[in-house]
Amino acid sequence: MGDGSIIGDIKHEVIKQIINDEAIVKAIDSQQVSDKEDIDELIGVNIFDYNQDPNTLDKADTIITVQAHINEGYDVNDTFLEAELQIIIISHYKHMRVNNVPKIRENRNDYIARLIKRKFNDNRHLAIGHLKLVKDHEGAYVRDYLYREIKFTGLDLNANLCDDDE
Repeated sequence: MGDGSIIGDIKHEVIKQIINDEAIVKAIDSQQVSDKEDIDELIGVNIFDYNQDPNTLDKADTIITVQAHINEGYDVNDTFLEAELQIIIISHYKHMRVNNVPKIRENRNDYIARLIKRKFNDNRHLAIGHLKLVKDHEGAYVRDYLYREIKFTGLDLNANLCDDDE
């Protein structure tokens, strides 16, 4: 099996692209990070590189979790693995209305998901080939929190094709 190095790389790059996207940051509308100039503060407060339990939140806010998974071999020779990018947008029901962005009628989770899908669907920089949207579901996470989960798949090498011993 491959070393899974793509997992950390994907998470880091996705989070970097999210915090550098002014529209997504504005859509998150953090209730805790007041200094919009130091946007890196969103990491660990509104953006996580692991699945975050909304029960641990103490404010009506929105969070985004970024997770990466490696699935079974993709081809007969097990040269490639399927890499999966999973992004979950979780909002408190009191934070679902997008009242800080003019002309947006979607709820916050749907709007953020639309922005993220535009950014990452068919992205050719995070995997071999391109990322493909494979899932877009919504639901209730726990009491008071609603979510939208989106998944993309791409390819990663299963093993280093070069012999490092030489």
